[in-house]
Amino acid sequence: MATAQRMRCAAALVRYDSGADATATSILRRIESLGYAVKIFRINNTVELHAVSTTQDVESQIARCNDGSGDDEAYRAACLLAVAVGIHLEHG
Repeated sequence: MATAQRMRCAAALVRYDSGADATATSILRRIESLGYAVKIFRINNTVELHAVSTTQDVESQIARCNDGSGDDEAYRAACLLAVAVGIHLEHG
């Protein structure tokens, strides 16, 4: 995907701040720091997160949690998305 196309995709994405709890938002900000634009979708009983690179020519990443659409599910999906883009999360 050309740089101009990635930038248009990134500009079209909506901020996720109002759609995730503080911990998930912190993880999503780490993903953004790698040059990804992030969007969160809550549909029926599912949370789906999309990460589109704005700086590299790499495929978009998607993480989904089908167990519900609450904050716990948003956190689990954020963890999955972090791993997909190469972030190692410490749990403890």
